Amino acid sequence: MRENIVLESMPSDIILEQAKELYDLDNFVFIRKMENIVYSAMQQKQKVYVRFTSPLRRARHEIRSELDWMQFLFKYGFSVPRIIKNKYLEPSTTLIHQAEKFEVCVFNEVIGQHPTHTQMMDANFLQRIGALIAKMHEATLHYIPEVSDFYREQWYEERGIRHAIAAKSRTSDLEMREKFEEMVLLLSSCSRNHENYGLIHSDIGRENILLEKNMLSVIDFDDSCFHWHVFDIAIVVYFLSLKNQQIMSSEMLDDCVVNLVTGYRSVRYLPDEEVELIPHFIIFAFLRLYFWIEDHQFLDTFHEKVKVNVEELKQKARDCVVFYS
Repeated sequence: MRENIVLESMPSDIILEQAKELYDLDNFVFIRKMENIVYSAMQQKQKVYVRFTSPLRRARHEIRSELDWMQFLFKYGFSVPRIIKNKYLEPSTTLIHQAEKFEVCVFNEVIGQHPTHTQMMDANFLQRIGALIAKMHEATLHYIPEVSDFYREQWYEERGIRHAIAAKSRTSDLEMREKFEEMVLLLSSCSRNHENYGLIHSDIGRENILLEKNMLSVIDFDDSCFHWHVFDIAIVVYFLSLKNQQIMSSEMLDDCVVNLVTGYRSVRYLPDEEVELIPHFIIFAFLRLYFWIEDHQFLDTFHEKVKVNVEELKQKARDCVVFYS
């Protein structure tokens, strides 16, 4: 039984009007409501994306940290969304109306197409992704936040883990709870240093990659956090297995890891002992997804239209944990 659970509603017309005025927007079109609420809109004949985040989901300093890192990567030459500032030249805006409160960010539209699953499975393409991830990690070694109060969570504090821990505490699936607890202990025992641990994207899948001619772009930095660098590699493989019609064989999974690591090592050093962690991180990602879904089912935050698909996704996550363990 759910008790005293408060969830954000959709932005009211007044909140939307405030956003329109601050960013000179029109033609709002609803895109999705998950952890954030996203609309497309037009700004001076250019398509942009408008993201509304409730403080129930993320604090303002976390969002400002995300935007600060994105601006750093953009200036460093990476193809990432450009942050559109409001009329006061601020990268985000706190909008309040009565009980409503949202942090609003606006991003330009990055041109390109999502690669197909077949493209994602191509050895050369995976090597390109591995090299891009390595370049981002190498650049971020030199990143200094513009404001010291901007900070992202550590891996054990990030939003997905918080949901997973909450669900794990009440789950009836004792097998999955035990596997999750074992995996958290394993991660907690891993060594960390400046070369192998830092601020990463942590959500690089097909939907967050855009391909335009020979340019690879990365979008959606909302899950960025401090984590082991190899988790970025593990997440690519996790998404490939998750989106595959059937569970990928262990041999196919290993081939994907090898290609990503090959690309990564063409840019920066990656020791064997860290590569050996990648299969564990892949399982951890499936466990986190399983319990993230379970918690949101408990909170009843999923849109009615996606509830069946979400249940299928949860079962797929469970099947993958069992198969790869």
